[in-house]
Amino acid sequence: MHFNSILFSDFDYTLCEHGSPEVFTDNLEAIKQWRQANNCFVIATGRGEESLVSVWPDCYQYCDFLIFCDGSIVKDRRGKIVYIDRFGKELARKLVGALHSIKYADDYAFICFSDEKESPLIEASTCKIRLWFNDLIDCVAAEQVLRSSFHDEIAAITYRNAAFNDDARLPWVSNSMRHIIEVTRAGTDKSTGAKKLLDTIGVHDPKRIIAIGDDKNDIPMIESFNGYVVENGNPEVVKTVLAHRRVPHLHNLITKKLSP
Repeated sequence: MHFNSILFSDFDYTLCEHGSPEVFTDNLEAIKQWRQANNCFVIATGRGEESLVSVWPDCYQYCDFLIFCDGSIVKDRRGKIVYIDRFGKELARKLVGALHSIKYADDYAFICFSDEKESPLIEASTCKIRLWFNDLIDCVAAEQVLRSSFHDEIAAITYRNAAFNDDARLPWVSNSMRHIIEVTRAGTDKSTGAKKLLDTIGVHDPKRIIAIGDDKNDIPMIESFNGYVVENGNPEVVKTVLAHRRVPHLHNLITKKLSP
């Protein structure tokens, strides 16, 4: 297996700019051109496989590899697992016990991502947990418990006033739940998933590796590979990236890299 260059791209608001179908179409066409030039395209998303397929049914047709759950799962284009990092039974039980011990003021919900499915049950196969909160106070309380009790075992990213419930597959999650905590095992992020993949296919030359994203969970990947950020991404993230590494859209970056 040989590729000239490898591009790691976030999905939401990077490849798929929600509300802009024409940009999504342009990005997909650019991905085709990228791969036709014997380059590798890898989606690196915080979503699980079930979630990504629900909004992008033909994702496997465009990707050589897919990184799910913020680096916890890596699959090839046939759906075969290349790398996986699970919580394990003991840690999963400790996490759910700590979360249930909090006296919440309002509704909250959680979803567990495993190899292929998403459910509100914590199991040994769980690779990532996403928690939704209706009340910011509840979100802060849960975040404090997770960070104080599991700071050596997990990594957590908090999003406030977000909107991650974008489909009807999760009836136990209310659209009013706008505060979110994403939990993976300590040391697991998009950059670690990308590095595991690069080790597998034997690519280590930084000149051949490109990354692009738009939000907090993309920072490790952008920093690890001297990557790019979408200009209309999270302002807190955009300002951390040098001006010459900001691009309007994914297809602009691909066009730039394919130019002689």
